[in-house]
Amino acid sequence: MRGRGAIARAVLTASLISALSACGKGAAKKSQADESTGMISVDPAFARQEATAASALVATLKRGTQIKAGAARNGFVSVLLSDGRRAWIPQGTFERSSELVERQERTREVQGFAPQPGLTVERTLVFLAPDYGAAQWGEIPTATPVEVLTTRGDFLGLRLPGLPLGFVASRSVQLVPPEPTPTPEPENPPEEEPEKPAPRPAAREVTIPPARELEPPDRPAVSSGPYESLPEGSERPILKKEVKPRYPDGARRAGVQGIVILRILVKRDGTVGSVQILRDLPMGLGQVAAEAVKEYEYEPARVEGVPVDVYLTTTVRFSLGG
Repeated sequence: MRGRGAIARAVLTASLISALSACGKGAAKKSQADESTGMISVDPAFARQEATAASALVATLKRGTQIKAGAARNGFVSVLLSDGRRAWIPQGTFERSSELVERQERTREVQGFAPQPGLTVERTLVFLAPDYGAAQWGEIPTATPVEVLTTRGDFLGLRLPGLPLGFVASRSVQLVPPEPTPTPEPENPPEEEPEKPAPRPAAREVTIPPARELEPPDRPAVSSGPYESLPEGSERPILKKEVKPRYPDGARRAGVQGIVILRILVKRDGTVGSVQILRDLPMGLGQVAAEAVKEYEYEPARVEGVPVDVYLTTTVRFSLGG
C-alpha cells in the first residue's frame, strides 16, 4: 500500500510540473506575440522613463535603431531597447518590420517613374505610408522644391533626399509645370540668297463689306466648390490670421504633446467652415486645436480669379517647450 501511494504522489507531482511548464510556455508565447520588432523612423526619437513627455529622458535614439514595440498609452508606445531597458517613445516615431516590407514594395512599384516638380505651400509632415497613422519620417518646410512620383488617395508620393518614397498630404504641394526645352539653333546657319520680289499686279478697286463684331464664346461658369483639389493655374488659400491654441493644464502636467492633423474647409469669404480631426492627441488636444483653427482667416482660393471654397489639410503643434 505504501508503495502504491508513493507512485501515485510521484505521478501527480509530474503532472503538476508538466502543467506549470505548459503555462509558462504559453505566457512566453503571448508575451512575444504582444511585441513586434521595428526601427526608429525619425531622427531623433526621445525614449522616456514613463508615457509622458515630462518624464525623465532614458535614451536618444537615431533613425534606424532597432527596437521591440509593445503596449500603447497616452500617445506613447512601450519599447524594449537593445540594452534590455524598458522605455516609452511617441507614437509615429517607429516603423514595424512588416510595414518596412510593404514600403519597400511600394518603392519598387514607382521605380522608373518620371518625377513631376512641385513646391510645398505649407509646413507638412512626411509619412512612410499613405496614412495619417503611419510612421513619420520628418517635416518639410514651406516653399521647398520636391519631386512628385505618384498619388495615393489624399497623399502624394515624393522622392526626397535619403528617402526614395515618402508621402505628404496632397494639399500641401503645388505642382509646377515643367519648363519647355528650348530648341537648339544651328551654330552656322547657311546663308540664303534673298528672294527677288515678284512683280506687283495692277491695283484694282475692291469693295470691303463693313466688319461685323464677333460675340465671344460662352465660357462655363466657375463652380463655387467646395473643391477637393484646385485646377491647374488656380490660386491657393493664404493664411492671414493664425490663432494659437490654449494648452490645457491637465495635458501640460501629464506631459502630452505632439501634432494634431486637421482637414478644414476654407470658404470663399476667407473664413473656416467645417473642421475634421484626422489625427488626434489625448486629453482633448484635438478639440482644442479645432477650436483655434476655426478662428483662422485666409485669403480665399481663386479659380480664374473667382473666390471658391476648398478643402485644406493643416497641422497644429503642441509642445511643452513653448
